[in-house]
Amino acid sequence: MNKLLALTATVFLILVFQATARAQTLASGGMQGMNWSNSVSNAIGTAGDGLAWPDGMSGSDTTSQAYAAGQTAGNAIRSVGGYTVRMPITNALTTGSNWTLYQNAINGVISTGVRVVLCWWPASGNDVADQTTWYAMWDAVNAVYGSTMNVRYEPINEPAAYNATDLNNLYAGFLARYNPAAYKCILDGTGYASNVTAVGSDSRLSNQLLGLHVYSWYFSAPYSGGGASWQGYYNAVAAAVGSNAWRTVITEIGVQTDGRSPSVPFWQQWDFDMQPDQAVLSGALAWARDNNVATIAWSGINNTDLYHWFYSFTNLTEPNPQVANMFQWAWKEQNAVVAGTYRLRNRASGDYLDNLGATANGANVAQWSSSGSNNQKWKLVADGSVWWHIQNDATGEYLDGIGYSSNGSPLEQWSSSASTNQYWAFEATDSGYYKLINETTGICIDTDGATSNGASMQQWGSDTSYKQQWNLTQ
Repeated sequence: MNKLLALTATVFLILVFQATARAQTLASGGMQGMNWSNSVSNAIGTAGDGLAWPDGMSGSDTTSQAYAAGQTAGNAIRSVGGYTVRMPITNALTTGSNWTLYQNAINGVISTGVRVVLCWWPASGNDVADQTTWYAMWDAVNAVYGSTMNVRYEPINEPAAYNATDLNNLYAGFLARYNPAAYKCILDGTGYASNVTAVGSDSRLSNQLLGLHVYSWYFSAPYSGGGASWQGYYNAVAAAVGSNAWRTVITEIGVQTDGRSPSVPFWQQWDFDMQPDQAVLSGALAWARDNNVATIAWSGINNTDLYHWFYSFTNLTEPNPQVANMFQWAWKEQNAVVAGTYRLRNRASGDYLDNLGATANGANVAQWSSSGSNNQKWKLVADGSVWWHIQNDATGEYLDGIGYSSNGSPLEQWSSSASTNQYWAFEATDSGYYKLINETTGICIDTDGATSNGASMQQWGSDTSYKQQWNLTQ
């Protein structure tokens, strides 16, 4: 009887935990999207008068034109897998006829099935210098949108002028005034929204979302040697969020998408020494994907900013689709490598990775021309969104770098272990080919140019050679 009661209690606790986990995931679910911003300033607008119309709008629009502009933005974001558009809000935009016009733009976005985040940017100082006008603005917003979750509030963007205590008090006063529904508000973290742990730990703010911004200059820890580390950014974002991933939204993250020379590739870059933009996008978006955290690209629709997703409001095409692909991967709208059983074919030799039926730990792995043998079949088992355990179908042994770090070291196999020697990242090159990079050493599987059946594979530092490129076939 006691065992039965214990089992019943255990099952109950598991079910409660699962339900809570689902609710926590949903707290920020569907928040992925992009910013629709003013090219000059989301605080003061193009003319410096506080009318921060997002690009594609102006104060001379008719209400129907404003509504249509909102629909254009919403449909563009929806078409790439987004469900949220983040827009500026200012006192000037919530006054008189401007407010009527801006409501039509907001409502146009909502009509496409996309929600809106209204965010206030300080004109200067990174604080609320005049709470009277700030509250008057939010009073106007709340009178119209207080009862709908299709419009969320972000009280202040990048509140860097406040210490944690004063910022939390500001937020507590805001919430007491409006008593918003749970998770209606996004409360930016301390500094330039670069850390959410202090805001997340205040019990007065516990039923609202948290806002984090991620850029390459925010964190110093990811850098090592001459380049940046995507793994460093992954860890830095994790530290900046702490235990608050379930209710955090990355409301700004971006990299330059055009106007760069030479062009920088982005899609699925897992190398260990790269440019900061590659590193921050790979690392931060991998963390977001692994933790079900929504990301909002900076900026999405903007006519001049080189961080834009689309060229402009009137040219809704992508300067660099690889950047869009990375965001869509983080949103789980797109997969690069999918768990399953594959054959790995080398681009240079045309031969397949083959363990030759060896079962001994430490046996070399080779290549062989195409056959129906299970020696050429490898099962990919994911460990998060980046690392893969690669197990041979014939023997159950795993690809293992053995910790070798020198060029020309053999590629071996070993029975299952917890060692990072057995974990590999797939870095996309082009045309469906990948480099396989070892987690321990950062060096790649390489044929050394061999073309003969039975030639042993080696490991080599990352380069552009086809000898390191493999595609996955059934």
